[in-house]
Amino acid sequence: MLDMKRDMEILAPVGNREMLEVAIANGADAVYFGLENFNARAKAESFDSHNIRSVIDRCHLFGVKVYVTVNTLVSDSEFDDVVAMVERAHAAKADAFIVQDLGLMFYLKKAFPNIVIHASTQAGICNEYGARVLKKIGVTRVVVSRETTLEDIKRIKAAGLEVEVFVQGALCVCFSGSCYVSSLLKNKSGNRGECLQLCRLPYKLVQNGKIQKQGYLLSTRDLSLLSRIDELRGAGVDSLKIEGRLRRPAYLAQAIKSVKNAISNEPDLKEQDFALKKVFSRGDFNKGIYLKTKTDGGIMNSDVNNHLGVKIGKVQDVRAFKDIFEIKISSSHKICKNDGIKFISAGKEQSLGVGSVKELGNDLYVVHTKAKPQVGADVYLTVDSQSENLLLQKVRKLKVLANVNVVAGKPIELELECNGITVQVRGAIAEAAKTQPLSEKQISENICKLGDTNFEVQTINVNTKNAFVAKSALNELRRNAISALEKKLIENHEIQNCKKFVRTDKLSLKKANFKTDFNFYVVNNINQIKSINDSKAKIVFAPEIYTKQNVECIKQHVQAHFSAKLYLYLPVVANFKDIEILNEIINNYGKNEIGLMAGSVYGLHYAEHGFDVVCGLNMNVSNSMVLAALGELGAINATSSIETNIFGAVDGAHKYAGSPAVMTLVMCPFIEHCGSKCERCNFKQNTELVMDNNANFSLRRQKIADCYFDLILKKEKPRIQGNGYVVDLRD
Repeated sequence: MLDMKRDMEILAPVGNREMLEVAIANGADAVYFGLENFNARAKAESFDSHNIRSVIDRCHLFGVKVYVTVNTLVSDSEFDDVVAMVERAHAAKADAFIVQDLGLMFYLKKAFPNIVIHASTQAGICNEYGARVLKKIGVTRVVVSRETTLEDIKRIKAAGLEVEVFVQGALCVCFSGSCYVSSLLKNKSGNRGECLQLCRLPYKLVQNGKIQKQGYLLSTRDLSLLSRIDELRGAGVDSLKIEGRLRRPAYLAQAIKSVKNAISNEPDLKEQDFALKKVFSRGDFNKGIYLKTKTDGGIMNSDVNNHLGVKIGKVQDVRAFKDIFEIKISSSHKICKNDGIKFISAGKEQSLGVGSVKELGNDLYVVHTKAKPQVGADVYLTVDSQSENLLLQKVRKLKVLANVNVVAGKPIELELECNGITVQVRGAIAEAAKTQPLSEKQISENICKLGDTNFEVQTINVNTKNAFVAKSALNELRRNAISALEKKLIENHEIQNCKKFVRTDKLSLKKANFKTDFNFYVVNNINQIKSINDSKAKIVFAPEIYTKQNVECIKQHVQAHFSAKLYLYLPVVANFKDIEILNEIINNYGKNEIGLMAGSVYGLHYAEHGFDVVCGLNMNVSNSMVLAALGELGAINATSSIETNIFGAVDGAHKYAGSPAVMTLVMCPFIEHCGSKCERCNFKQNTELVMDNNANFSLRRQKIADCYFDLILKKEKPRIQGNGYVVDLRD
């Protein structure tokens, strides 16, 4: 049950049973975790849908909701398996399911009408239009992309959906659901929970063949929105989500504690910042840069790609000691056995688990290690063992009010009340005391022996007079009452939060009849159009800069040379200011004059208003059920996922040919790494990012109100035979 003092849910990540207990103990209102398959953290120790009921009951006992993550794309061959897994968890009373795959969302709401679906952040919802589209198929909550602005959050909430926002944890550099680097380079799909975090590797930024900067150029700082809680509350946010199913239990405990403190409006933000950095951080946090529209840098940290911790001091002296080194450290923070520290000097990192430590006084400490740091190296604390031990000692007990009647000649009675739920049980008949009756104190001590249960007695009232009953009878009475209370608390949670399990017996789904006897050609200039020699060609214009003048120029050229309707490409990302510009361009034409290719779900909004909408390159069409959903939502054509190496092409959809965008970036690499500012932009077309294994990516800009960047995997110009392709000719 949500604490009435809190107006926003705290949602905690759970990667295993230990983390589940930590989440419950520290007061999470809800938890999310994956089952044996189909979740975006394939490396987590996921739970099993076949025996999930006991785990869900454990959470529901404490009023903690359970959201099962099914946040990956699925293929046609897997569809029956994922539906069966969801059915088992739904029958076991999971409160909701966090789903990425549009086809799966669509099918589950048809098959199980009472199921609660939350759209995963991987679904890429960042504006009101996208949220409204998913609302039409039965989604009730949107986990917005991390790049969503505060104004867009307000508009999504106003559209009648619950809003869930990540407030703590790691950030992907790529817009949610649009990262294909691991997939196209290593056959490990981020949309399948197999991300290899290639963004955390070193890169070089190259312009005209010259290296301008090198380092962890795609490695983001972690997110922490604790200082923005009031703004999120004002925007109507329902759930504050913590990222980190693969992190340590101590991180989870501290994150929950810090979010609770932030909600209370009495946080010491400096203290919370310090505490969170100790358990995990990649340098300073991103404290809400994406909540604005324009960013002025500070999203990336090119110097660090892993846990940095907090700076506590410097190395004062290094001496050889037998076959190791004796390191003298000056530190503002006490260093203890089992702590973790890191030495950093000249970009070189050395990590150490502290064994023995000698405190010299005056903030000086001596540790021993095989590593040999430089004198003057900065010292960072990465594990505070004493603090973490305290965090993990917390145990949560439910407080009960007990009323006991031990009256001669009547059955003994115990009534327990917890969180507004009351149970009453009876036991053996009490006898009149022949020698010494049971005292109120003896009865009270017996009933209060709840040490190995989930409860503790807050108040007890004992009614007895000259009566006796065996202690074994009191023990049995107590056990039966606790068992009945647990059962009733769980049942009450499910009555309040879990709708009755219903399965549709006869499911009728209309198959989309998309035509593939022609090709779409995606271009960003007139010369590319001139190179097309295809009488059936349909031209899609994806301008570098979205203006009415640019679109009109291309439209006239297409009409003159192809006598065909122009399709305008709608980028993967669009905030509310971008939408205003797109609407101004689109509304300049009639429904018969222009069509649209949607890069994301929000583009389907225009189908409702009569425009021809083709689902394009980033819609992640991985199974035929997605086509059924898109058809019902008004699309006229669709493109298979570019991850054909994983899913294969979907029958009835166009295939992709060209140099794909393996990432879409909302951050500006030129601001982050080249000293650029929006008012004096130094964007250059011939910019590349080069991975250390020499994989080359070019940068392509899309500017609406704000700028977005595609990271392009360079390939030869596409060569196709026949029809049924989306041919990407863009530079």
